[in-house]
Amino acid sequence: MRRFRNPHLAHPDFLRRVRDVTRALHVPLIVDEVQTGCGRTGTWFAFEQYGIEPDVIVMSKALTGIGIPVALILYDAALDTWAPGAHIGTFRDNQLAFAAGVETIRVYRRDDVLGNVRRRGEQIANALGELVVDPWVRDVRGRGLMWGIELACPDDGRPAPRLAAAVQMHALRHGLIVERGGREDAVIRILPPLNVTADVLDTALAILVDAVHACTAQAFADSAEGGV
Repeated sequence: MRRFRNPHLAHPDFLRRVRDVTRALHVPLIVDEVQTGCGRTGTWFAFEQYGIEPDVIVMSKALTGIGIPVALILYDAALDTWAPGAHIGTFRDNQLAFAAGVETIRVYRRDDVLGNVRRRGEQIANALGELVVDPWVRDVRGRGLMWGIELACPDDGRPAPRLAAAVQMHALRHGLIVERGGREDAVIRILPPLNVTADVLDTALAILVDAVHACTAQAFADSAEGGV
């Protein structure tokens, strides 16, 4: 499995020190697991991979497994100073969503969804490994089924949003939808479904890698002509 720099993934030692400091100062440590929770990174919560225990966990999005709106806040009982119902977000009191969430957990266990996320994450890492040698690719980073390809000008390191948009459009023309995010929308974001199969992911990754190669080659040509 190819190892990447992952400059935007917190180092475990850093987060453990943050946990130690916040506990010593009696400051609640809050983790936002709205996108990273529910198995997206290969464990139910991303913070589990850092060996810490937060005081507050914010959850939403994939919690129901089928997209029904729901939001939850889990917190240490010692912090319970709110009146009933005063501490939850917009999507509370949705009984269908909570029932779907319980069924989602059962399906995760039955079908080893987290195991699939970890295996497919390794598949992504191996497929995207060749991109790190491309001068226009500043970084490839991620865990599980949450990855980003950061594109930047090799001359000055500035974000390359036009190049990212070109990659996105090239991929779309070939049947693959990807998001953009990060600074100036210059990061191609990859968030496949957690039950994606190896064959489907191979097809998607081939389209994406081809899109990056084609668009960075054009960027080199434009740069040589003074167009970038």
